Amino acid sequence: MKNNFTSRKSEPWVIERLRQLSFMDNELFTRAFRERPDLAEHLLRGLLSMPDLKVVKSTTQDRIYDKNSKSVILDCLCTDSEGKRYDIEVQNDVSKSLGRRARAYGSILDSNIFEASQEYEELPDRYIIFITIEDFLKNGRQVTVLAMRDEEGKSEDESGMYHVYGCINNRDENTEAGRVLSDMSCTRAEGMYYDGYRERMEDFKVRKEGVREMTGVLEQIMNEGLEKGMRKGVKQKQAQVAENMIKDGVLPFEKISLYSGMPVGLSRILCNLIFPS
Repeated sequence: MKNNFTSRKSEPWVIERLRQLSFMDNELFTRAFRERPDLAEHLLRGLLSMPDLKVVKSTTQDRIYDKNSKSVILDCLCTDSEGKRYDIEVQNDVSKSLGRRARAYGSILDSNIFEASQEYEELPDRYIIFITIEDFLKNGRQVTVLAMRDEEGKSEDESGMYHVYGCINNRDENTEAGRVLSDMSCTRAEGMYYDGYRERMEDFKVRKEGVREMTGVLEQIMNEGLEKGMRKGVKQKQAQVAENMIKDGVLPFEKISLYSGMPVGLSRILCNLIFPS
């Protein structure tokens, strides 16, 4: 199929960035899996060795709030025909505390569906799944499913909560799980095993409408990053000007605020930090 990268005028870095994207990049993953439960189903069947699993609902980029108004944005949230729930997260940065994140996500998701009138037995089984490039657990396995067990690892509790880690660098492409992980990290449709993933990769990297959407997304992310960086730089400059004026004994604070652009209240706080009483 003819490549349509050049069908839209974009900066060279945008085109190059689009070429580098895989499903491990949130920008592409959440759009490719949007309203496509069949793609999530293939992933879950492969990673969990559940060939009969049937996904009946999947959504991407859901914002979920807990009772303390803290929110999380989930990459892909699925429900199967038995009512089991699956949260699929693509995670490139394994320096973050993934185990505790999985714990928090599970708690927030359960609290959103559990009503006061329900019995505990009515809570559905839940799988929190992180797909990573590096070996987060450092156990050499391509897929690890964790559940609460006794010290001998024999008796599993009945919580119905499972933490799953799929590691791309440990993949064995002679297995279904390994092929799924390979597809997740692939940047070209031609290198993919699963037809459905290959089709979606072409949708966003080859076909005009998808290319237009993705280049727009990448440009927006870049512009927001530049704007954030500029705001941070301005604040740092304001703080430096205010600090110099305070050290030079230039008062009142209203004048410091006038020349530095820093609010009066922050100028007072900065002064107290420089000259603690």
